[in-house]
Amino acid sequence: MFDKFNNSARAVVFRARDIAVHEGSAQIEPHHIQVALRDPHPELFTEIVDVPTDGQTFRQAVALAPNPTGMPQARSKMRFSSKSKRVLLNATQESRSRSQHCQVDERHLLLGLLRTP
Repeated sequence: MFDKFNNSARAVVFRARDIAVHEGSAQIEPHHIQVALRDPHPELFTEIVDVPTDGQTFRQAVALAPNPTGMPQARSKMRFSSKSKRVLLNATQESRSRSQHCQVDERHLLLGLLRTP
């Protein structure tokens, strides 16, 4: 699936994994993708949606409860939750419907987040 992601979008996905590991999460959740996307690309959020511009305020707004299992995953074993998989699928669909090429970029990831209930 990630062969359709450009380098910047891949970096966001890897950063989401690192955030999930750092938080001790059992899986990569949509809020990890959101934070990973927001930190290097705050302009996307101000252009497309109205969100706090302060990074700390934003992180507090999207934070989830701690990992219910209490067992953090190793970096290599970290998996996407079903909602995160839906975000990535929606981002891929957005890239196909909105651009001439079929590469997923950061805007598509944000649109994928917005399309996912």
